[in-house]
Amino acid sequence: MAARQKGKKGRLKWVLLAIALLAAGGYWLYRKYQPQLEARLDPPVVLEKYSIERPLMGTTFSITSYAADELSAQRAFEKAFAEGEAVNQACSDYLPDSDLTRLNSAAAGEWVEASPHLIKTIAYGLELADLTGGAYDPTVGTLTHLWRETKRAGALPDPAILAQARAAAGWEKVEVDQSRLLVRRLTEEVRLDLGGIAKGYAADQMLEVLAGQGMSSSLVAAGGDIRCGSRPPDKEGWAVGLKSRDGQLSALVTVSECSVSTSGDLHQFVEIDGVRYSHIVDPETGLGMSEPVLATVVAPSGLMSDPLATAACLRPEMVKGFSPHTDIHSRILMRTEAFVSTGFPEIQFIGAAEAAPATEPAPSASPAESGE
Repeated sequence: MAARQKGKKGRLKWVLLAIALLAAGGYWLYRKYQPQLEARLDPPVVLEKYSIERPLMGTTFSITSYAADELSAQRAFEKAFAEGEAVNQACSDYLPDSDLTRLNSAAAGEWVEASPHLIKTIAYGLELADLTGGAYDPTVGTLTHLWRETKRAGALPDPAILAQARAAAGWEKVEVDQSRLLVRRLTEEVRLDLGGIAKGYAADQMLEVLAGQGMSSSLVAAGGDIRCGSRPPDKEGWAVGLKSRDGQLSALVTVSECSVSTSGDLHQFVEIDGVRYSHIVDPETGLGMSEPVLATVVAPSGLMSDPLATAACLRPEMVKGFSPHTDIHSRILMRTEAFVSTGFPEIQFIGAAEAAPATEPAPSASPAESGE
């Protein structure tokens, strides 16, 4: 009897041992082939490139993104452009019902409740005006409106009227309460114009929407402002074109997660009495910039690069003095000098432009094309 029980216990022990060995072997096989099994059950998502463009803020905005499918891309594009329209509704001085128009029409000293978009752009613009000594100044709206009339008329304004417009500007004449989303003008004469900052900010906001939709590998181009997200799949970055003074694509820089903005007299200008004036108004003279300058600024955001590109055209020495240890880099091409700051992305010249010395003003910097 005792012998039979002992035999049963022995067999049970071997059965349990066999089960344990089978379990261990199965687990080993699972671990070994787990990646292949998961790859078959859940293959990697292949991202495809999708693009769209629409008119916005007086120029053409275009988006290039990598997404899992066209439907996802189109949905994200719609949300991004809706955000761009919201920025325009807040910051445009052309729309009669925009937040900015309401502010410019309000009585002096009256607090105006505005959208976060307007409050943020004005607050940063005023800070930058103080930093640059007015090289970028969002309070030159009276001057820019006078210059629009000047371009239409094809004649310089009366000196007395010009002097009044110049005196109206001043970043100390505007106050912002960011915590309460309030802003006010302290004089009747001062008028705000966010044309040199709103497009860059809109590109920032649109890129943020795209990233929130899972499309971080995106690029938003808004005229001379190009906002780059994460690099495209299997690429080093986004290729951003630099134009020469004759408007031809002459060079490329490869960048990601930054903004590239260019200002100058390449496209928007008017000739009066034999003098070529840019659309960029110099607060010191009240007239359009008359020196040929093209400035490209690379910065972490469009909110920074857009107005700094304007400042670089008007006060190149000031922007050239930025520390190379900052995240702000510039390439400024003047009549007799070309400046490229330490830290500016490596420039890859195209064709004949490759032979041009770095000191020659021929290959100008103007973001033109974007791609892989």
